[in-house]
Amino acid sequence: MVDVSCLIPIGCENSLEKPVNGYADYELTPNMAIVDPALALTMPKKLTAYSGIDALVHAIEAIASVAATDYTNALLMEHIIRFNATEAPRKQAAFPQYGYPNATFRYARMAHVLGLVEGSDAEMTERLIDAFHELCTKLEIPHSIKDAGVDEKKFFANLDRLSEEAFDDQCTGTNPRYPLISEIKQLYTNAYYGENQEV
Repeated sequence: MVDVSCLIPIGCENSLEKPVNGYADYELTPNMAIVDPALALTMPKKLTAYSGIDALVHAIEAIASVAATDYTNALLMEHIIRFNATEAPRKQAAFPQYGYPNATFRYARMAHVLGLVEGSDAEMTERLIDAFHELCTKLEIPHSIKDAGVDEKKFFANLDRLSEEAFDDQCTGTNPRYPLISEIKQLYTNAYYGENQEV
């Protein structure tokens, strides 16, 4: 499977037995892309909804990524936005174009472009999260991992491994607020229950 996220071609080896192994290389870049909105009309409703949310999540990720450029400028998304929306992170990724953490500003700008009610950057960020939540409700996408049918015992039996794998993922470094493994565990737990415990 190849996913072109944030204009970076990413390939995935995926199976139920092993974790997803991602790799990035511009040799994966296709020569052309066929974008056919009519195709969605023949796809199952849920597949269309999940594909659309996946595209939206990648777009939101690109807004705050420390690897964002002028070109790039679910279940975890609202928790990730809240996690990144801080002006004073304890650990911050260091990139030359990212001299000061401004994820909250970028999320607020996105909320403004979407026409959400104006307010402070923090208020606009919360409105963006609310809009994302409402969209998932309309598309009948579960609001938590638990609601998606994942067994609680199985989830927590794998939580440490999932958190370590997320920490080691090459994409984690593009997050503006570099997470500790304990913070990733809390993000997963929040996403499992659909709660908003502070990370």
